[in-house]
Amino acid sequence: SKFNNLEVLILNNTKIKGSSLKELASLTSLRSVALSGTDISAAVLQDLGKNKTLREVFIWNTDVTERDVENLKKTFPYIHWDLGYRPDENEILKLNVPLVKNGTRLFEPDQKIVLKHNLPGTVVRYSMDGTDPDSVKSLIYTDPIDIEKTSIIKTKAFKDGWLSSDVAEFVLFKKGHKPSKIRLLTKPDDRYQGEGEITLIDDQKGLPDFYRHPAWIGFRNNDLIVDFVFEDSPVIRTVTLSYSKNVNAKFMPPQEMQIWGGNTPENLKLISKVTPPQPGSYEATRIEGLSLELPSTGFKYYKLIATPLAKLPEFTKAKKEKGWLLVDEIFFN
Repeated sequence: SKFNNLEVLILNNTKIKGSSLKELASLTSLRSVALSGTDISAAVLQDLGKNKTLREVFIWNTDVTERDVENLKKTFPYIHWDLGYRPDENEILKLNVPLVKNGTRLFEPDQKIVLKHNLPGTVVRYSMDGTDPDSVKSLIYTDPIDIEKTSIIKTKAFKDGWLSSDVAEFVLFKKGHKPSKIRLLTKPDDRYQGEGEITLIDDQKGLPDFYRHPAWIGFRNNDLIVDFVFEDSPVIRTVTLSYSKNVNAKFMPPQEMQIWGGNTPENLKLISKVTPPQPGSYEATRIEGLSLELPSTGFKYYKLIATPLAKLPEFTKAKKEKGWLLVDEIFFN
């Protein structure tokens, strides 16, 4: 009551009950008081309302009712009594999507995925097999999730009395074995030089909508061909190419990817290859991972060949042009 120049007082979520709010009645500069999340009652607000300069009082999440507010308005019409949003009991609201709490898409070898939803009592379900989570069969998130390789996880939130959320999809990359040597055998495009060959193994992810970021290295007229040497010949089960998919910018999945391996650089054999599906329509921009499964055999030498798309899909405006292959990382798990 001695703070004669006090204009705004915020007491949200404190333990006050309001018995001393009458002390504020004499403050001639006070304009705003916030009492949300406290145990105040409508009776003590009668004392607060006696302040003639007060213009707003926030009383969200308190026991003050709408009827109480109507009475306060009649007695103190110059004050705005803000109860906050009070949903219609018959209105069914939609949940927002669950998120990956880690705040990263690139995981350390021993790091686990933590999912979260900010609304207490919400059940988060997830899938890792490509299907959309449902409220019956999908896994319920309880503990952090371990991944052994690049994975796609889909999440969905459920809660009684609420509409379920949309499906959220996250492409998560796992750091793995690091090659002791790397050699880029083809020249990237002048526009997307990155930091040279080290760009492919520096654990620096590109940004989905910023293609001048130095984490990106791009190919269009040349294949991406790169050699790797692993001095300790670890057992590698998957190789993942992390690339940008942005149909509008002509950034597409590779037309084909091959992995060659062997214990001498002169005798490499084709281990695995894949021809990934191409987009059939304009899609949201994102970073994706193309993975190849390998036999459980450790080689010292590997070669990756990824071919840019020779012709954009028919639905695009530039259907006769070549696609870009924009890569930020290659992972060995």
